Amino acid sequence: MGYSSQSLVEEILANALTRGTPSSMPVDIINIGDQIRDTVSPATIVQYIRWADEEIDGALSVIYMTPLKRVVRGEYEVLSDISIGDTSITIEESSIFHKGDIVITTDRTSSEKNIVDSIPDENTLVLANSFTKSFSVPSSVIQRIGYPDPVPLCSARKAAANLYDKYFASQSDTNTSEYGNKLRSLSENDLNNLLNGRIKLHGQKFLGRRFFNPALLDVNSIASENPDRPDQK
Repeated sequence: MGYSSQSLVEEILANALTRGTPSSMPVDIINIGDQIRDTVSPATIVQYIRWADEEIDGALSVIYMTPLKRVVRGEYEVLSDISIGDTSITIEESSIFHKGDIVITTDRTSSEKNIVDSIPDENTLVLANSFTKSFSVPSSVIQRIGYPDPVPLCSARKAAANLYDKYFASQSDTNTSEYGNKLRSLSENDLNNLLNGRIKLHGQKFLGRRFFNPALLDVNSIASENPDRPDQK
């Protein structure tokens, strides 16, 4: 999809909770993360993620080759044999994964790519598609494939901030919300940490231009009659 996923954007929006007490009577909490499924189409969420990714690429293009590439973000042992047709996998720790993550199961001789559909407990991953190959322990591992931190969270925060202001906060106030501004601020802090060198994106091609002015690239030459510049007329 992009640097982030629809599920990650929904998880961030799920923190946008409000509570009202009209006439001293408490009302139910409104979970924006759940409401987004009925309010915003998946195609719209993808578009907001794409816009966020373009902002990130524009900021990072000075020191990194963009667009960024997916890398292995972790490798975990498989704790139970996997048979053809299985849709779940047992590992030691599943809390590091998110719904929508790309995973590769391999025994070093063959491999199979899949997508995390749900995480029912701390040891189980339910995948979107059933396995077409079998894998046995202890030779099999599962690899989490994705973009290096904090890029996915930065992208999701930007997309969530704009979605929240557009579809939810605007119902009561036409201006941007404090929640949206906070998400944008957190995202900009992450980008600044990448640009000033405090955080390094592992697995990405570094251009080595931290102190280089990109405006000096491809400067057009101007014709001159200066005799000291024989290369110019």
